[in-house]
Amino acid sequence: MKQIEDFAPFVYTCIHCKFCQSTWTDEPEKGFPEGCPAGKKFEWEAFYGSGRMQIIRAYLDGNLEPDQELADILYKCSCCGNCKVQCENDIPTVDIYEAMRARLVEKGLGSLPAHKPLVTSIKNYDNPWQQPRSGRARWAKKLDVEVPDIKKGGDVLYYVGCTASYDPNLKILAENTSRIFSKAGTKFGILGKDERCCGSTLLRMGERDFGLALAQDNIKSFNDLGVSTIVTSCAGCFKTISQDYPEISELKPEVLHTVQYLDRLIKEGSLEFTKEVNLRVTYHDPCHLGKHNEVVDAPRNVLKAIPGVELVEMKRHGVDSWCCGAGGGVRTAFLDWATESAAERVKEAESTGVDTLVSACPFCYQNIDTAIKSINSRMKMADIVEIVEKAL
Repeated sequence: MKQIEDFAPFVYTCIHCKFCQSTWTDEPEKGFPEGCPAGKKFEWEAFYGSGRMQIIRAYLDGNLEPDQELADILYKCSCCGNCKVQCENDIPTVDIYEAMRARLVEKGLGSLPAHKPLVTSIKNYDNPWQQPRSGRARWAKKLDVEVPDIKKGGDVLYYVGCTASYDPNLKILAENTSRIFSKAGTKFGILGKDERCCGSTLLRMGERDFGLALAQDNIKSFNDLGVSTIVTSCAGCFKTISQDYPEISELKPEVLHTVQYLDRLIKEGSLEFTKEVNLRVTYHDPCHLGKHNEVVDAPRNVLKAIPGVELVEMKRHGVDSWCCGAGGGVRTAFLDWATESAAERVKEAESTGVDTLVSACPFCYQNIDTAIKSINSRMKMADIVEIVEKAL
């Protein structure tokens, strides 16, 4: 993967215009709202994309020696990508931040102490939740549909991901996804206890040594399976496998997020909805889906295809969505701030008048649900596969 010096031309391209500090909306006459969670929280130039570029430029010029204060600033970023989306010069800001974090790790300044247990858990257990490998597919054992072992054959590898595999409140995502695939006649399977973390957490933290080795192992495993498609439940897994893995080594299967695959099944006629689901919903775009991959139409196509569902957009939506605040290691190291960012999203959802906030990422689900409870909101959190399964 690229070193921070490889990004020097982009760093020097930054003209400090500060477009990265706001976000676009459909009502520009009312002004552009804050788009950077870190900048809004800490109210200091160093925490915005424009300030981070100045810091990294000073380092590349040899005028700044990294220390713990600098590390604290660079890790106080959810890597949501709003700065990348808004940048008129197409600067790959998040890639630059991650490369700089990797340099901090090399210098013994990263990742933060709060991240260490998570990193250690991935090394020891192949997941960040300190759970045994043997428990990864426990959710599938008593399910009302068969969840096959992909090593016995199949066209589609359902890569469940660590959060949906282990979080007892989120295993319903894996269960419903499997039910949907079964009803659609998809020849799928899972890796079970042999599934390993995708390494997203490690790469976002700058922990590249083990992160790259883990990615290489996964790439070989996926290629050896001979499947045509990998479908992921988690937006972070999708970003990592679809964008980061091909930079590391050749990956043969097509990689899709669940919403893309469901959209395809609906268009092919493999999914036919037989029940109305009378809900007024708004959709939160996970950053790794929307900002990083521009997957914004597929989830909306799915919701609009479900009888009875009415979709009402928030002011900030699509690639311009407000981040839930969980990514980039923020939820792990700065839980209160992550919850605060998610609470802002919940309040924005409330302003639409709907009763259900839908997303397509277990990590967003985790963080937003925490925020709903923290502010005693009436909003209900749901993953898109829950609504799809109800319609079947």
